Amino acid sequence: MDGICRRHWVAWSTIQRPIAEGGNPGECGGGGCIRDKQGNVHVAFAHFYGVGNSMITELRALCDGLHLAASLGFHLSIVYSDSISLVSSFKQGRCSSWTAYRWWRDARTMLNRDSILLSHVLILVEWEHSPLLGVGALS
Repeated sequence: MDGICRRHWVAWSTIQRPIAEGGNPGECGGGGCIRDKQGNVHVAFAHFYGVGNSMITELRALCDGLHLAASLGFHLSIVYSDSISLVSSFKQGRCSSWTAYRWWRDARTMLNRDSILLSHVLILVEWEHSPLLGVGALS
């Protein structure tokens, strides 16, 4: 892990299992992986967060990933998120959920301090064929 090489947080995602009709709030968890520019995974993580809404889940996963990268000495250049709401909240400079603000503020501090770009990416998953089904979060 050299200090010169910048790594990408190529993919991270959140999983929510609905408790009530509509699924928000519900039991939730999130995770992701840190890859280099060649696509090699250097570290991956996943956490269960309990009950929360989609914005809390997205922000907690973002904070967990940023803290993990910093603790391992990874210098991230970009974080890709499949949540347009999350990315938009940082571009607009305001959090859309007061219950999620503490994680939004923490993530904003780390993104700005380390000059990490946050970008939206479209991720398509066929849930019936996804390996995530065996994780237990959706069972």
